[in-house]
Amino acid sequence: MPFDSGDYETNKEKKRALYKAYYEANKEKERARKKAYREVNKEKERARHKAYYEANKEKILAQKKAYHEANKEKEAARSKAYREAKKEEIAAQRKAYYKANKEEIAAQRKAYYKANKEKKLAQNKAYREANKEKIAAKNKAYYKVNKEKRKERYMCFRARRRARECDLPFNLTEDYLKSIYPSDMICPVLGFEMSMGADETGSNDTSPSLDRIIPEKGYVQGNVIIVSMRANSIKTNARPEEIRKVADFYEKVYEQLDLDFTNES
Repeated sequence: MPFDSGDYETNKEKKRALYKAYYEANKEKERARKKAYREVNKEKERARHKAYYEANKEKILAQKKAYHEANKEKEAARSKAYREAKKEEIAAQRKAYYKANKEEIAAQRKAYYKANKEKKLAQNKAYREANKEKIAAKNKAYYKVNKEKRKERYMCFRARRRARECDLPFNLTEDYLKSIYPSDMICPVLGFEMSMGADETGSNDTSPSLDRIIPEKGYVQGNVIIVSMRANSIKTNARPEEIRKVADFYEKVYEQLDLDFTNES
């Protein structure tokens, strides 16, 4: 490429302008040439880049930081556009990387969390406080889509949380809850069909719930049964003999008032 001779520093701006003009006029050709060179000299180029980076690490990081600060919105928009255009490809790459490095990633996350526990807890708490409605809406939507498929998981999670809050024993698992879940979804106490979540009137009476047979024994295998929320509410913490006494008492009251005690209304 023709260029006036002379000292580089003296002609730096002029030379840069000429190179830029040449590149703009021959962009595709130059890209193809560089790509071909990189393919032929892949290892050599990697080593060169690595050596340069190691020798100029602080300078490069400072430049990147300065550029990012000066072009924050532009960079964010570019990254967002790239992620949208390459969504499936990025997801596949991440999945493959995670699968190949699962144990290493788990160890890194565990070590990071251990070293930054208080910081992470504070961040999570602050995020939940700032995004309470958003999180609730997201959880509600997810639950609605997955409530049948993951009913044992939700039940196990809630039981674990209640056990922790009330300082009660806990050893339930999802598999155990699956083994005791009524296969026909019929409440074993009241005989009606149970369904996840609230019904059309907003009542949770027909929703499955986990009852502790002997409350103080906690959420342990052999001491829980899945019944409807209605049955669980009637029982609460009462013993069988107490429930019988309540039933006998109100049966007499209904008879005295000439009421039909079988009428649910």
